[in-house]
Amino acid sequence: MSSQELPREVKRFKEFVQEHPRLVEAVKNKEYTWQQLYDLWNREGEEALFWEAFDKEINNNNSSIDHGKWMKQTMDILSNVDLDKLDHQIRGLSKAIDQLQDFVQSSKRPQSPYHRRTKRF
Repeated sequence: MSSQELPREVKRFKEFVQEHPRLVEAVKNKEYTWQQLYDLWNREGEEALFWEAFDKEINNNNSSIDHGKWMKQTMDILSNVDLDKLDHQIRGLSKAIDQLQDFVQSSKRPQSPYHRRTKRF
């Protein structure tokens, strides 16, 4: 069997895992799979807030989180949101909720005696 060199991205991920040894623990505890972590790393990058949970030194009160970095990432995410599409989806959801409420209200109204079915013997 010939020895093939790993792709550059895989090597970089391995280095990243060595810098975050708690990732190994998370995989061993079956919290995540290596594939899930690699996909997240590949998609979101090394600076994603997700990785802060796996830093070497973590305070229980989360005071180690860099709030400036968090705000920047939050603003980056919000800047990618299409507000017109979001507004359209919210309006559609609102209409669906209104229709559901109308249906529930109409099913609670007492039926008029003229519309009652009578048992036939």
